[in-house]
Amino acid sequence: MLATVAVLLQISVMTGPKPCDPKTLPAGAPPDTVCTGIVSLNVGGVGSGGKRTGAARHRTVTDAHRTSAFRDPSAKSMLLGARAARLRQDSALVGYDVQSLQRFSLGVSFSERVRTRNVVTYENASRVRWQRERGIVVDVQGARMSSGMLPRSSIDDNEASISASVPYYPGRDELWVGTGVVSGEVDDREMVHPMAEGAEAYYVYESGESATIQAGAAVIRIRELRVRPREVAWNVVVGSLWFDEDRGTLVRAAFRFAAPFDFWLNLSSIDSLAATELSKSVPRVVRPVLPSVRGQMEAVTLEYALYGGRFWLPRARYAEGLVQVSMARLPYRLEESFRYNAVNGTDSLAGMPPIVVPTPLPLTVANQRARDSIQAVQRARRDSVSKGLIPVGRAADPACETSAFYTDIRFAADGLTPVLTRVPCDRRLLATSPALPPDQAPDTADLFGATARAELIAQVMSMQVQPLFAPQRPTLHAGSGLLRYNRIEGLSVGVELRQQLGAGYSSTLSGRLGVADLVPNTSLALQRTDLQHTWTIAGYRELTAVGEDAPLSAGSSLGALLFGRDEGYYYRRAGLAVGYATASIAASSRVQWRLFAERQQSAGTNATWSLGRPMIDSNITAYGARYAGVGVDAQRRFGGAGGGLELASGVQVEGAVTDADARTGYGRATVHLALARSLGAFAGAIQLSGGGSIGALPSQRRFYLGGTRTLSGLSFGTAGGDAFWLARAEVSRGVPLIRPVLFADLGWAGARNDWRRGYRPLSDVGIGLRALDGLVRVDVARALYPVSRTRLSLAIERRF
Repeated sequence: MLATVAVLLQISVMTGPKPCDPKTLPAGAPPDTVCTGIVSLNVGGVGSGGKRTGAARHRTVTDAHRTSAFRDPSAKSMLLGARAARLRQDSALVGYDVQSLQRFSLGVSFSERVRTRNVVTYENASRVRWQRERGIVVDVQGARMSSGMLPRSSIDDNEASISASVPYYPGRDELWVGTGVVSGEVDDREMVHPMAEGAEAYYVYESGESATIQAGAAVIRIRELRVRPREVAWNVVVGSLWFDEDRGTLVRAAFRFAAPFDFWLNLSSIDSLAATELSKSVPRVVRPVLPSVRGQMEAVTLEYALYGGRFWLPRARYAEGLVQVSMARLPYRLEESFRYNAVNGTDSLAGMPPIVVPTPLPLTVANQRARDSIQAVQRARRDSVSKGLIPVGRAADPACETSAFYTDIRFAADGLTPVLTRVPCDRRLLATSPALPPDQAPDTADLFGATARAELIAQVMSMQVQPLFAPQRPTLHAGSGLLRYNRIEGLSVGVELRQQLGAGYSSTLSGRLGVADLVPNTSLALQRTDLQHTWTIAGYRELTAVGEDAPLSAGSSLGALLFGRDEGYYYRRAGLAVGYATASIAASSRVQWRLFAERQQSAGTNATWSLGRPMIDSNITAYGARYAGVGVDAQRRFGGAGGGLELASGVQVEGAVTDADARTGYGRATVHLALARSLGAFAGAIQLSGGGSIGALPSQRRFYLGGTRTLSGLSFGTAGGDAFWLARAEVSRGVPLIRPVLFADLGWAGARNDWRRGYRPLSDVGIGLRALDGLVRVDVARALYPVSRTRLSLAIERRF
């Protein structure tokens, strides 16, 4: 269920705690009741984590809205029928017994071009029984949590164990996201529900394709309703909903949110009190450097199946999205599937245990000490488990002292339906349960319906599926994500003015100035995207770096500032470019190309200061001329499930013509291959790279070796030329959080006609520490040739 996403992707804004306003207290509440003072917001793209209280906030639906909301009469009849069916509870459905399977994964990277590390993956298999007027009983059969970055002992399975997916209960919203509870009218502080009363002020509707489904002897006719937002906003969706024409019930859905949720920009539109309190608590001088926080749910698919010839119940649900915190990218994916043992079956429901809801401790000032003591006992037991004082295989719950399982009673999102969860105390039985899919293995059995949802996602990720064209007010962006440090600009500060135009279009005007060179950098880009395919046309005047490893990044800026090691060569360019990229956050491949016409010229070294040694390395002298050409970058990854064999590959090709005297143009290509394998506590990797060229490469397009990204025992630019090769091997041992690593590098760069002639390659060996699955690493490398010396280096996320 989406509550699991909220746990990992929510931000809490403290606005208390303090005694509640007496005017807001429900009847009979003690006058010293404490308000929690915490507003929790889910930055994954679905607003806040629970149902809001008070009057809904929405636009007034005008006659103009009603007239323009429907492109055809069928769309209007479908919406009205679905709206009525959504609020109608089928009393004939009295219960079900279902096997529920859930998998959630969260990754992290600092760039689209590098490998995404696994932060956490958890899976849950449960038997879920619901009976009208009684509630829900969840028997957890399997639960497993793993991480590519954290040791097993630091992972708490309790939350994973009690996060089983419940497909249905009265009042549950069939679109799954948002608050999860049916609401009769729109509330634009949350997801603007396309079927709620008043949605005509936010959406336009159009009937689409129709299809038939054979359900036994019956033939069910379903129809598509296309939903398009009137304007781009973080809380509206774009996609298609499919309904049973006779019942008006949702059968299938595929949609995405129209725009990211920006924490700093959109907080006030959700909760003005939280925005005010946050503004007061953050000093003005600190605000410009606070990290940006944005999130968007980029694809949601829902599939229902017909049971008993009458009841449409969830069969598979899927969501993927991206949260970006400054430069850190956090892609996530949630998959759920349901296999029903019985619907309205009396036999399977007869054994449901009674659900006795304990009386909660009143949230009053007088009871504060009692509540704190309960929390202290719970924390102490968890600490005892983590320190080995209590067997790690036993759950951290006192009930496990006398019982084989413990129970947890909560309420569903409606606040009315009790949920009793029974969890075995032996975690080892949960982790190895046959009810779970093979440990982090590919879904070869299609347990989560990946084959069927691929077509639905393709519908959402289409240039034709867009909001209406309606330009919005531009927004100004600054912060730590637009800061960098290098020996050309010194400290460079950037700002961006972004505008959503609608129909998939957006524009970005950016400006940047370095305090050392005082040369302004500007760019203006127009982009159209459906989140999987992106077209861009841009004009620019900017400082850029040689090579594909992007030295103008967080890691390189940190190295330059702390150690005086600016591992990059730079040049300036000004021109026009048209580009296209195709990728999905859940896919393993990415392809992009770029047509460009630009003027390239040298950039002088202006800054030498750092916290370590002065930055004394010189920059290259770029060959100044006009260039017009094309560049292609393709990447693909294979395998890697369960720590198995993983292959990463990348190819870059570029060609250009020039107006320079005695030069007609050039072509260059590079190939990268990386093979990695984990086996228990050991892991190994081999990287092979090579590149060549034709024509006369200008100095700014040559290949250079040395530095933390190639041979860390040598300085950046130790060797360069119009061809190169590089080989690297490493072996490590330990837990993913920190692994000691041994490595060795060989490489060569020079004239392409010399690569097969006798020479001694550049070489180094070393030892280091890989932290967080290699996201951060510290190496001590000994250069063997062409110099003998030892270097300490810090690397933030190597590309391979």
